Amino acid sequence: AAEGVHATDWRAALTERDRESWATFMLEDARTPSALLFGRRTYDYFAPRYPTRTDQLARTVNNLPKYVLSTTLTDPEWANTTVLGGMDEVAKLRETAEGEIRLYGSSLLAQSLLAAGLVDEMRLLIFPLVLGKGQRLFDGGDEKPWRLVDVRRVGDSFALLTYGLR
Repeated sequence: AAEGVHATDWRAALTERDRESWATFMLEDARTPSALLFGRRTYDYFAPRYPTRTDQLARTVNNLPKYVLSTTLTDPEWANTTVLGGMDEVAKLRETAEGEIRLYGSSLLAQSLLAAGLVDEMRLLIFPLVLGKGQRLFDGGDEKPWRLVDVRRVGDSFALLTYGLR
């Protein structure tokens, strides 16, 4: 399996209710932002899969403006995708974008965004499973006073935790 990807599909253990709840949540979540931001590895996972899908979630994601932070990608093939070459470009996007920019996956980029002070809210969808060694989201580099502002149950197995700044 690729680095960070486990050979076992953890989704196989989900109940039908969990699958339906997760699908509903993901569609709602994709309709909220005005743009999506990806790190390179997450972009490389999504980009070959979503353009050929025809479900509602894929249509929503495919139509959104997408940004990928990468110093090596020059010509993204996924429609509506712009490459950002550094954190300064992410900061500029944050200042000029109308609406919310949502980060999907991209745990390494999330750490960099937190350290740079470019995150206003965190939404963590929790499922009780850690694959491999797990990866720390918080490495101590972010000293902002985050507070829990909402907890939402998604199906029988997921919890959506929303944190905001005080």
